[in-house]
Amino acid sequence: MKTVTIVHNGVTLRVTGDYSPAESQTWTDPGCDASFDVYKLMDRDVDVAHLHEDDMDEIEQLALQAIAEDDDYERERAADMRHEEQRLGALA
Repeated sequence: MKTVTIVHNGVTLRVTGDYSPAESQTWTDPGCDASFDVYKLMDRDVDVAHLHEDDMDEIEQLALQAIAEDDDYERERAADMRHEEQRLGALA
């Protein structure tokens, strides 16, 4: 289970669901795109998924974008930390 924050139609929502990352194509497997299946859609402490049934595809795409942005941030942060460790190691 993964939970992310999205903004849908001007409303900030917490989305919890099952995230499956993309799988690359191989010689024996066609691969697949990333997917996100919504289990809960929370507005404050209220599950409002039943109010957004017609928007679920869009909400799932927004969740995937939020996950990608989180992953990009974590990669950049890790790279910055490695760079700083190398810089500090060179000073020692």
